[in-house]
Amino acid sequence: MNSLALRADGSVVGWGELDYYGISAPASRDFIAIAAGSRHNLALQNGPPVARCRPATVYTLEAAAYASVDAGSFEPEDDAFTLAQDPPGPYPIGVTDVTLTATDQWGQSTSCTGHATILLTGSAGPPGPQGETGLTGPAGPQGEPGSIGPAGPQGPQGEPGPQGEPGPAGPAGPQGAQGPPGPGLVGGSLLLLVAGTPPPPGYVVLGEYEITVKTLQGPAAKVRMVVYVKQ
Repeated sequence: MNSLALRADGSVVGWGELDYYGISAPASRDFIAIAAGSRHNLALQNGPPVARCRPATVYTLEAAAYASVDAGSFEPEDDAFTLAQDPPGPYPIGVTDVTLTATDQWGQSTSCTGHATILLTGSAGPPGPQGETGLTGPAGPQGEPGSIGPAGPQGPQGEPGPQGEPGPAGPAGPQGAQGPPGPGLVGGSLLLLVAGTPPPPGYVVLGEYEITVKTLQGPAAKVRMVVYVKQ
């Protein structure tokens, strides 16, 4: 017998030289260490598991909650292992530093640290980066002002009423010729023009009206007037 193996329970298993050259030896994964004979000088040692951590965020309606910071811890030799967090939780609202320890069936272990963040459901997370402000595009060209449409047709002239009896009149002097009406009247920001007369710049139509103009001689006449207001 020139090969020995130590089991986890403290027992020792051995096998002879012939076993190494054709007879199967016990499975090595059952041992903590194997020491071969003088022909081989071989020693195998079991390795610890690998603990991996990550930050964990959990939303809750309660005052505390559980969270796992494990990021895929593993055992390189496929041995059974356990994971334990310190403190074990539940964790209060806020950020808690948590130590994760991975321990295999032989008692070997490694540790790492992660952050457990507990937030109330509906509470805002950390703000993201602010986006760049977009550039303002050039202003478009100003449109041309619309033209004033043509005046509507003039309504029919009403019948003149009966003329009263004239009183005795003295000799009348010759009547001067009536001058033409002016283009419009300006009062404050209002402008009154005969329909068809273009307004000055900056005035817009407020309304149209039809008025009756009565002269000293001859029948009354109806004239369409347009009222403009200054913008």
